[in-house]
Amino acid sequence: MKEILNNSSDLEVELALCRGGMYRLLADLLCFPQPSTLSQFEDGDEATVLLEAAELLDRKAKSPELPLAPIVERLAQFARESALKDLDGAYQRLFGHTAHGQVPPYETEYGLEDLFRQSQELADIGGFYNAFGLMVANSIHERQDHISAECEFMAFLAVKEAQALSSGDREAFEVSKGAEKSFLKEHLGRFGRAFARSLQKAAQNKERYLFYQPYLFYQKVADLLFAFLTAECLEFGIPPGPELIRLSRIKEEDVPMACGSVCQLMKGADSTCSE
Repeated sequence: MKEILNNSSDLEVELALCRGGMYRLLADLLCFPQPSTLSQFEDGDEATVLLEAAELLDRKAKSPELPLAPIVERLAQFARESALKDLDGAYQRLFGHTAHGQVPPYETEYGLEDLFRQSQELADIGGFYNAFGLMVANSIHERQDHISAECEFMAFLAVKEAQALSSGDREAFEVSKGAEKSFLKEHLGRFGRAFARSLQKAAQNKERYLFYQPYLFYQKVADLLFAFLTAECLEFGIPPGPELIRLSRIKEEDVPMACGSVCQLMKGADSTCSE
C-alpha cells in the first residue's frame, strides 16, 4: 500500500471520488423520494458530472460486461419524464410501509433465520458506523441495515479514501480501504445484488400498475445497483454476492418506512458523507 500512496495520481483520487459519488447517488435513489431525487438529473451540470463519473468507472472497470453509463443515461431520461408524486407512490408500493414489504430494503431480512443472528448483524453494522463516528440520525426512525444507509456509508468511506490518497496519509488509507472491503464483503455486497434482482422483478410487473413510468425508473435504479456492486466486488477481489437470497421468516415487530433524504440519513462528528 505504501507504493500506492507514493505513486497516487489525480486519476486514482478521482476514481475514489467517482465511486463515492455513485454510492451517494444510489443512497439518494433508494431513500424515500425527495425533490433532489429528480432535480439532480434535471440540472445539466449535475447530470453531466454523474454521467462522466459513470464513464470513468466504466473505462477502469475490471469487467466491462455491465457498463454504468448507459444506465445513468436512462435514469436521467426516466427522471425527466416522472413526477415526484408518482415516484412517491411507486416507492411505497414497491418497498411497502414495513420491514416485510414487497421488496424489503433491509439487509437482515435476507437469509437470516433467527432473531439472535439478526440482532448480531444489526450490531455489527452499527459497529462499522460507530467506528467512524457515524450513526443513523434519530429523526429518521430507520434501521441501520437499510440499503440507503449502507450505500451512504460506502460513499463516506470512498471519500475518506480519496482524502487519504490526496494527502499521502497511509494509515487513513489503510483504514478506509480495509473498511470498504470488509463492509462490502460482509454486508452490502452480500445482499445488495439479491435486493437489486428482487427490485428489478417487482418493477417489471407492468400488469400490476396503472402508471408504469415510475416503475421503469426504479427498474433502472436496480440495474445500476446490481452493475455497480458487481464491479465493486471485482475491484476489491471478493466474490459478488448471490443474485437470489431467500427472505427471512423472522417476524420481529415491523419498522415503519420513514427514510428521509440522503443528507439526513447519516450524522456524525466527521460526517463527510453529509456535506
